[in-house]
Amino acid sequence: MRVEGLSKYYGDVHAVDNVTLTVEPGEFVSLLGPSGSGKTTLLMAIAGFEKPDSGEVYVGDRRITGLPTHKRNLGVVFQRYALFPNMTVADNIGYALKVRGVSRSERAKAVAEAMDLVDLTGLAHRRPAALSGGQQQRVALARALVYRPPIVLFDEPLGALDRKLREQVQLEIRRLHQELGLTMIFVTHDQEEALVMSDRVALLRDGRIEQFGPGHELYDAPATEFVAGFLGRTNILDSTVTTVAGGQTQVALGDRRFPALFPADVRPETGQKCRVALRPEAIRLSRNDRPASLSGQVGEVVFSGPTTTVRVRVGDQELMVQGLSSDPAMRVREGATVHLEWDPAALRAFTSPGVPGARTAATANNSQSVMEGIHS
Repeated sequence: MRVEGLSKYYGDVHAVDNVTLTVEPGEFVSLLGPSGSGKTTLLMAIAGFEKPDSGEVYVGDRRITGLPTHKRNLGVVFQRYALFPNMTVADNIGYALKVRGVSRSERAKAVAEAMDLVDLTGLAHRRPAALSGGQQQRVALARALVYRPPIVLFDEPLGALDRKLREQVQLEIRRLHQELGLTMIFVTHDQEEALVMSDRVALLRDGRIEQFGPGHELYDAPATEFVAGFLGRTNILDSTVTTVAGGQTQVALGDRRFPALFPADVRPETGQKCRVALRPEAIRLSRNDRPASLSGQVGEVVFSGPTTTVRVRVGDQELMVQGLSSDPAMRVREGATVHLEWDPAALRAFTSPGVPGARTAATANNSQSVMEGIHS
């Protein structure tokens, strides 16, 4: 499936702004972003519930932009399950087949297979009100799968479930994706959910794709400071480019210089202001002051079971350090002087804060760059 130059406006608001996106057959892609980023509007335009102001949607070579929803042959699973309360589980699942004119016997067979896929066997004659939230979600999933569409769209389908049940259904959806080989597009605001479930993640902001790629790439090599600041936890600090020579760039932190990696499409210049990102788990605490370390004072120590977080004051900035509670180096006291070390590849740098429109959709789609992140 591919989307080409798709835009959707509501007055002066660009809900989706010139988005281009290609999803490969059998791929699981998540549309991730904060509220108002355009991820649901994009999904609704793909499904046919929203009419785009410009752009095209294709499934294979078939243009479906102008087709009504029921003619697009797409499965859709909503956050609000949209089950018919007066129908049984079997009738809810088989409704789409009934509308398509499938015979009663074929419909019964397909419904039984779909129920077996999502582990609903034995519940055919119950009504939605007699089901748990997880069971209702499985009915919605079976209804989307019963006619075996090539693509299934999910609009934050797990948002109403508690954490434990949500994790169970995540695994179930992932299993079905692998078993059936379907293409799945999944909208979520939950970054962990997107990283766990997806082959690739499209991170949206203000109607545009900031970066599109495997989850580990977005986490380890964010293309903008926004991407760095959205996934996980990170320290983002002000800095200045001090050296650009021989393919290596150095930046200033405190009174020392450190190698830093910029995105591949950025050409930093000496003296340029920048921002650097450094993951808390990438930092090591040491009691030894070395040339490649940064000195600071412990401000707070937070024990949280298997991990401990230490906040270290360095000049007028603060860094979080996270490590295993069992590591003797993490057993420090407030007010103590410590030295921070990290591998050179861990320090990522940006020359702009990743303002909306700083990168084109095409750049975001093709991003193979170097970055990292999350707000300190």
